[in-house]
Amino acid sequence: MFSLLLISCSANKAPAATDILSVSFGSSGGFTGITESYTLTSEKKLFRKQQFINEISAEKANHLLSEAASVKDYVYSKPGNLSYFIEIKTKEKTNRIVWAATTSMAPDQKIITLYDHLISATK
Repeated sequence: MFSLLLISCSANKAPAATDILSVSFGSSGGFTGITESYTLTSEKKLFRKQQFINEISAEKANHLLSEAASVKDYVYSKPGNLSYFIEIKTKEKTNRIVWAATTSMAPDQKIITLYDHLISATK
């Protein structure tokens, strides 16, 4: 019976099949200078700043973390007045990707797509 309980608990907390510990994302700057940030953890938990807001499905979390894993070494830092960011954290390092809101300063499309998918998880 104990092993059945252990298996059932493990199924609810299935870690993503990546080395990603967390992905933080959001925007900063603009007229108000406010930073809006979210963090998705490998435990499927979604935070706004430091406050827990939701737990997303394992399937969606694994998809997002896999997407992040595919760009974890992407280097891009071109902030502007209004900037967007994705910060990918592994045990070995933290990589922060930053780009200006203007289309002339946009990174590779896969970064924009990942950002859009992450933002949609907050809604």
